[in-house]
Amino acid sequence: SLLPGAMTVLWFVSVLIASIVYRRMNGKPIISRVPSDAVFHESWCSGRSLRNMITRVGGARNSLTVYVQGNELVVNPKFPFTLLFLPEIFGLDERVPVASITAVKRTSHLIGCNLRITFAEGGPAPLELTIRDESGFLRSLGKPLTDDGTQTLPPQELQNCILLLKMHFWKMKLHYFLMRF
Repeated sequence: SLLPGAMTVLWFVSVLIASIVYRRMNGKPIISRVPSDAVFHESWCSGRSLRNMITRVGGARNSLTVYVQGNELVVNPKFPFTLLFLPEIFGLDERVPVASITAVKRTSHLIGCNLRITFAEGGPAPLELTIRDESGFLRSLGKPLTDDGTQTLPPQELQNCILLLKMHFWKMKLHYFLMRF
């Protein structure tokens, strides 16, 4: 009776503590703070990693801090999204040298425009970030927009977006159907 609920709580607390210990051991912050010498910073940004299908679908909406300090670009999630291994799963906790950035392109999607940041081989997967002060961000990186700054969705990515929208539609219909009972 009470045992399954207690086991669930114990499991959740164990994973929570493990994620905190992991972040502390790897020098990653639990609560993100912007250093005073950052040449650019913006809070409450959105973004996603393009590492795989899970990270493309998942992402962060208005829960990232992005800053440029010295020669590094830093992308950190805000608390409580630093917990439960979410940044590691979704690839949204990055600290990379600005010199490893090979391209910054403006991309347009069904929901809006982002900056796609591509890194040198061996670096992290490309990131797409929604930043309000794009020009300040580009100035702090010392990188111009690549190409003419516009890009359309490749056919495969467009098909993936359409598939996701269809899946979301049917999920909503199922939810509505189940709520009627």
